[in-house]
Amino acid sequence: MSRLGKRAREALADESGFTLPEVLVTSVLLVVVLFSLYGIFDASVRVFALGNDRTEATETARLGLSRMEREIRAAVQPTGATQLLLDRQQSSIRFRHSPNCNPADPACTPETVTYRLNGSALERNTQPVVENVSAVEFKYCSTPSECTPEKVVNEAETRIVRISLTVTKNGRAQNLSTDVYLRNRE
Repeated sequence: MSRLGKRAREALADESGFTLPEVLVTSVLLVVVLFSLYGIFDASVRVFALGNDRTEATETARLGLSRMEREIRAAVQPTGATQLLLDRQQSSIRFRHSPNCNPADPACTPETVTYRLNGSALERNTQPVVENVSAVEFKYCSTPSECTPEKVVNEAETRIVRISLTVTKNGRAQNLSTDVYLRNRE
């Protein structure tokens, strides 16, 4: 028999194994490593959820703001009417909108549109457009530099509507703002 085969048989015959302290130390190290990995995984899931909520809230608000911007920009003043913007409040706006007809046509009846905050929803007439809204503000200006809360312009001088929208989701607020230049001012 060769020396290598004899050593292999001796190694297989030795059944001493691991001692209890070695097993306990290995188990404790394994538990510490697993809890550390769980903590990292949990933190990354929370960060992902936070970013996802913020992105979702921003996208929803951006779409609602874009719709408002298009409709307010295209507000119409029918023949014989004295106002383009029917109601100019800080938290709501009311105007006429006729997407499918010419306001000079006597058969055209423009739709009256109202945007206002109702609870936590920004509504167009009575239909919710954007959810989780904590604040909406409309400012009416004749030039961008005059869009301050202190400066008040009358309806006939209003050329710009500045819309500020704050959306809050899971305690995180996102602010969006846009200037709408009125197109159909006579």
